[in-house]
Amino acid sequence: MRKAAFLLPLFLLPAAHADTPGLSMRGETRMGVVWDRPAAAPGSDRAEARLYARTELKLKFVGETDGGLRFGAELDLDKLGSDTSNPRRGQSVFIGN
Repeated sequence: MRKAAFLLPLFLLPAAHADTPGLSMRGETRMGVVWDRPAAAPGSDRAEARLYARTELKLKFVGETDGGLRFGAELDLDKLGSDTSNPRRGQSVFIGN
């Protein structure tokens, strides 16, 4: 139990955010119980509890040429989907310093 109490602060510390060359992953998860009262039906006073969960995961790749030009790409995996009106949602590419 002492080991678990010792390691807990390490999990709570945010990771250092630096654009060093290579691949980095970042993410977060939220979950809980939501007390929801649906639209009132005639003669009903019903409320319900439901579970809520959301996960975000981002991948980022950064590279650098010998001349110092930085390039990379970033994917936001929770925003990628089958939305045909905006096919590039959750993706970005960059070139420059």
